[in-house]
Amino acid sequence: MTTSTMTGVLDRLEAKELIRRSPAAGDRRAVEIWLTDAGCAMKKPLQSIIDDINHKALSGFSERQKERFLRVLDKVGDNLEQ
Repeated sequence: MTTSTMTGVLDRLEAKELIRRSPAAGDRRAVEIWLTDAGCAMKKPLQSIIDDINHKALSGFSERQKERFLRVLDKVGDNLEQ
């Protein structure tokens, strides 16, 4: 995700009062992002939706296949971060 895209996402979340931003202690270039009470209230229902999607997406896979698949996804994420 580009910096400008991330900034836009954070701007929208902040406008909805789901997050707040503050300068990071010790690094003037960085910003800390915090969930507000409203943001925290959304965490549990959203996690339930994510869990349901994951369950549907991985149904029919053996535990070994799920573990292998998740390791591959982790590696893809690592590659994208570089």
